[in-house]
Amino acid sequence: MYLTDYESKFKRWENYAELPSGLFFLIDESALETYLSKRTCFLKGFEATEFIRLISKEIPKSFVYEVALDISESWNSDIEIAKVREWLFQCKIPFDQNIYMLYDEHVIKTKWKVFVRHWDIFSWSVGVNLDVIDHTRSWRLEVHHENVLTFYSMK
Repeated sequence: MYLTDYESKFKRWENYAELPSGLFFLIDESALETYLSKRTCFLKGFEATEFIRLISKEIPKSFVYEVALDISESWNSDIEIAKVREWLFQCKIPFDQNIYMLYDEHVIKTKWKVFVRHWDIFSWSVGVNLDVIDHTRSWRLEVHHENVLTFYSMK
């Protein structure tokens, strides 16, 4: 099955009852619940696992460019959160680019702009790591739980 076959399987949500429990971190900030519900959709269960397996096979094993940022002290300060946002902006991914966040058992689809704006929400509940990619798989952002962001690209 091709990745495009999964596009129609991503589910929208309007309230927390429609989210799998593994994605409840999206409603930790109640003021953002409506914003995020309109800008994210998800896969869960077997469909998410299969999507992750298929797309992971197509992610290059090595990239030309790699840069890392220590985020271990970036969680409790608006200034530090903004510095990470600026670092993500410097990755030069178009804001309107659809991206996939590959969690352990879930996949969230949104725009790069939404991720950059709320990177701390999406990154807070990461188990071991979170991979963020787009359909081209020409770049990858790896989020190591509360420690490091590593951006890889082909250029």
